[in-house]
Amino acid sequence: MFNKQGEKEINKIYGLTNFFNMLEKSNGGNGNGMAYIKDGKITLRKGMSLTCKDIAGDIMQADYDWAIFHTRIASIGSLEYKNCHPFKIGDKLIAMNGTERDVGFLARQLGITDTETVLQLAHKFKFDISDYVQEFGSVFVGFEQGVPFVSAQGKWGNNLAYYKNGDAEVFASEFPFGELKTRSISPQRPFFWQEGSKVVAQKKAKYPDYVNAFNSKTKKNKSASTGWYEQYQMSVIERNQAKFEAEQDEKVDFSKLDYADWNLEV
Repeated sequence: MFNKQGEKEINKIYGLTNFFNMLEKSNGGNGNGMAYIKDGKITLRKGMSLTCKDIAGDIMQADYDWAIFHTRIASIGSLEYKNCHPFKIGDKLIAMNGTERDVGFLARQLGITDTETVLQLAHKFKFDISDYVQEFGSVFVGFEQGVPFVSAQGKWGNNLAYYKNGDAEVFASEFPFGELKTRSISPQRPFFWQEGSKVVAQKKAKYPDYVNAFNSKTKKNKSASTGWYEQYQMSVIERNQAKFEAEQDEKVDFSKLDYADWNLEV
């Protein structure tokens, strides 16, 4: 999602069509869609054969305040036009990156996607969609009563990057390279934004120094050896450290890491 000034930044670094093509190749390809809003009026277009070039052309010619591009990887729901994002009911519109298993059963019974199920439930029970999506872990973008919003409540999984330069603002699952990548931030989770809100960067978790901790523990015990078991323990710790470093841009829940062998008897 981006505003008109953000579109100009994307065009300057990548070209809008190229940017959409990169996102489609990286994390989509099962149907594309777009929506934009101007003075509360929403324009929506989507389809299985709708190309990134077509969408970019429409957006660049349009006068809008905020625009959304979405490329789908199908999880819940068949590959067909009606399951392409975004989804709209009245003045509410959403698109989602992720899979919401909690509504999966209902979605399959209705023959629709998990994303549309979330929107239908909000409509049926008269929830504000911008509030309701915060009950889920996926990344949502959308419009409600003329206001754009972004929600990313989950600690793991779907990426979200934010770029701001003056009045230009862009939210994306990723920026492949260039200034938008180097100057972007990962918003602090759980995250919710509406136009005008401040975006706070995610703090990188500091990984405990398990290797030195292991060495310190073995030195305290004069009978510690350097046999195969200790070497195995070290390999477990080093793998955990490598796992963290490979995912250092993500917020890490250390309780999920595999150090079942950490309680040593040496």
